[in-house]
Amino acid sequence: MVVVYISCVVAGIIVGFFLTTIIKTKKNSARFAGTIRMDQSDPDSPYLFLELSPDGMKKIQHEEYVLLHVNLQNYVSH
Repeated sequence: MVVVYISCVVAGIIVGFFLTTIIKTKKNSARFAGTIRMDQSDPDSPYLFLELSPDGMKKIQHEEYVLLHVNLQNYVSH
């Protein structure tokens, strides 16, 4: 009988962990306004490009802080 209770508690903890992870991931991905691309292929200085998502302007228009993904891929080879 005790083994059943312990296994139910452990299963509840595992299910709760996965549900929390899924909810946090969806919530954070909805808050990102776009991507900032850092192209370091030019030896003089890096270039920064702001690529907004389709609704990115609405997200950043009245905000003091925004979330952006960072893309470090170089697009121009030497």
